[in-house]
Amino acid sequence: MFNDDELRVLNNIWRSPTPSKVVAFSWKLLWNRVPTKTNLALRGVQPNGGSLDCLHCLGKEESGAHLFLFCDFAGQVWNALFRWLGLVIVMPPNIFLLFDCFTGAAVNKKFWKGYALIWHAAIWMIWKSRNDIIFSNGVIDLEKVIDAIKLCSWRWGLSLHKIPVCLFYEWCWDPGLCLRR
Repeated sequence: MFNDDELRVLNNIWRSPTPSKVVAFSWKLLWNRVPTKTNLALRGVQPNGGSLDCLHCLGKEESGAHLFLFCDFAGQVWNALFRWLGLVIVMPPNIFLLFDCFTGAAVNKKFWKGYALIWHAAIWMIWKSRNDIIFSNGVIDLEKVIDAIKLCSWRWGLSLHKIPVCLFYEWCWDPGLCLRR
């Protein structure tokens, strides 16, 4: 069912210093069990208005792979995070490889945990942004999502990853500096 690379990701995803509900959500995403519009339609639940279109880029069906990887909005989020981390990564063809690319760029175990934490924060905030648009009449705001990813990853890093004292502005400026401490 899964190849060796995908099995490695499924085994490693739980090693991330991230809140368990977020890791569980990421796990469901990898198994394609997140309640996206296409998954809901497969279960006989019609989204509001019956449209399966992605809210960020109308005209494309909202699947897990689309919403978190192929959507223009998600692509902008990932590219902003790559720039923030100083990484040069070609967008991979699936979410498993995205996690693998993210954590594979780590130079040591501390960076691996930090990058995994940021990956989970991005997945979580993309989902929260989508839900905010649906349930709270929110608007698409790339900068707000990027800032939320930085904030929640910093908070999780301090409490769960035990990053030594790192001020928020330091985390925003150079997360690698905080992870090297």
